[in-house]
Amino acid sequence: MSAAALALFASGLCWAALDVQRKRLAQGVDILALGAALAFLGLPAFAAVGAFAHDPGFDLARYAPRTLLAAAFSAWAHVTFLRALSMAPLSVCLPLLALSPVFAAGIGVLWLGDPVRPLQAVGIAAVACGAWLLPHAVGPGVDPDAAAHGRRLMLVVASAWGLVAVIDRDALRFASPLLHGAVQCGVVGAGLLVVLALRGRLSGLRTLGQRPWLLALAVVTGSAALGLQYAALKGLDAGSVESVKRAMGLTLALVNGRLLFGEHVTLRHVLAAALMAAGVPLVLGQ
Repeated sequence: MSAAALALFASGLCWAALDVQRKRLAQGVDILALGAALAFLGLPAFAAVGAFAHDPGFDLARYAPRTLLAAAFSAWAHVTFLRALSMAPLSVCLPLLALSPVFAAGIGVLWLGDPVRPLQAVGIAAVACGAWLLPHAVGPGVDPDAAAHGRRLMLVVASAWGLVAVIDRDALRFASPLLHGAVQCGVVGAGLLVVLALRGRLSGLRTLGQRPWLLALAVVTGSAALGLQYAALKGLDAGSVESVKRAMGLTLALVNGRLLFGEHVTLRHVLAAALMAAGVPLVLGQ
């Protein structure tokens, strides 16, 4: 297995863990403040690792517009994602993210000319179909209107993150994963802090002090997930990265939703997860 594929699987595990942490953190806090903190606090983590790693440099003229565009879409998608998680269960809204590899593959062809092999297309379709097979009914005690709104928001997030994956892959042609991670965390975090200030909601940062250790863990987990994803994007196309990431995330969301949040899991859930898992080796060409 290639280094890029190993980085991708490790990234998928980190993203799945971060979903659980963000789900817990999103309850009873200012969502915009949480998004700003998770992004901005990742900057020291990338800077610390970068201080001990060789950076080959970057092409500022070509890198700057790409990273700023990625940061703008990332900030918007991140806050929308947190808002969706605060409204709907993991097993209800996360399946929509399976559409992100479809967006990523399509945009990758148009933007970067990344080829989509026939078996890879089958694998991406298997991941997306498996997600759509997941039941979308909400359990008792969940507001169906809020859950429906959460699903609509997650559809927007799926399209945005598919686009961001392609922009990231393009930007990484002109900078290292560590530098790109530091820039993304800094720009996204600073941008969200400015929005908080303009809306007069900086006091919302105080709500994050309710679970300081969980917030710290989420920052470390998120930084690892992002750095490993960037490393994978250096060797794999955006559609493949998003497909494996979503297949792992959705499958583990079912497990975590059941074990940690008491969400209902049926045979249909299991079959859908199996279909997504079957698509992963096709996507990677293994």
